[in-house]
Amino acid sequence: MVLSEGEPAPPFEALDQDGETVSSAALSGKRFVLYFYPRDGTTICTREACSFEADRPEFEALDVPVIGVSPNRVSSHKRFAEKHGLGFRLLADPERDIIGKYDAKGLFGRTTRVTYIIGADMRIEAVHRSEISGSGHVKWAKNTLRLLEKPAEAQ
Repeated sequence: MVLSEGEPAPPFEALDQDGETVSSAALSGKRFVLYFYPRDGTTICTREACSFEADRPEFEALDVPVIGVSPNRVSSHKRFAEKHGLGFRLLADPERDIIGKYDAKGLFGRTTRVTYIIGADMRIEAVHRSEISGSGHVKWAKNTLRLLEKPAEAQ
């Protein structure tokens, strides 16, 4: 199943790095970035997370939270977030439930790198897939959000 723009975003609920529950229901009414990555601590995943953190003020200025999801456990996310000073939420999905719902399962059960922009109406506004460039997901998200923020006649 490949999720596309305009489709309803699948509901989810998981614990973040602080053991707090994050649910799609609580995010309803707010646009957010939901990105999937294979594993805490790998080179590309770390570069991607640190890029999202470096640009977090831009996302916050747009009132768009960034949420990362991987199959790592809460304790791994906690260490990863503390080590790299990550101020956004990382959701633990060791059962790969959310990963499956969001078409982020790759070959041999590996999580693929995919980023979604979810609208306030809980519909998928945009999707980006690229295994090679983690920081490219950040650039794509910022550029796409700028386009989504512009009035229709200005596009």
